[in-house]
Amino acid sequence: MKKLIFICHGNTFRSPIAEAIFNHNPKEGWKASSYGTAVLEEKVQGLRIADSPYHLEIAIKEMEKRGMDISEKCCDQLFPEYLEGASNVIVMSESKYEPDWLLDKRFERWEIPNPEIVTQDITEKIIDLLTEKIEDLKKRL
Repeated sequence: MKKLIFICHGNTFRSPIAEAIFNHNPKEGWKASSYGTAVLEEKVQGLRIADSPYHLEIAIKEMEKRGMDISEKCCDQLFPEYLEGASNVIVMSESKYEPDWLLDKRFERWEIPNPEIVTQDITEKIIDLLTEKIEDLKKRL
């Protein structure tokens, strides 16, 4: 099984959504997981997305409408050893939140902004953008 890793800042919005989209209809032989670069700093390690302080009810409901449940996903801090054996790594975190060891040029980077406020419109746009990028990624894997 090939390992795909999605990385964002807090592992509460972008990367868990990407993980769910990919795993909902995965490329054969692949499995995605997701992590955040500042989960410990944000004090959300181990919290379910449904319990995070970022009011992600809109994102949870929008993903449910699309047939995916992210509410039970727990936020998880990225550590270097998690990248071992990864066949592909997608980084969506902002570089100011990244440890030096993650600034490797071999990782694919997606410029998907972390929203200041999670609104319905922003959530739908980001989910649609991630869906599009993931469909393109599957063709390339």
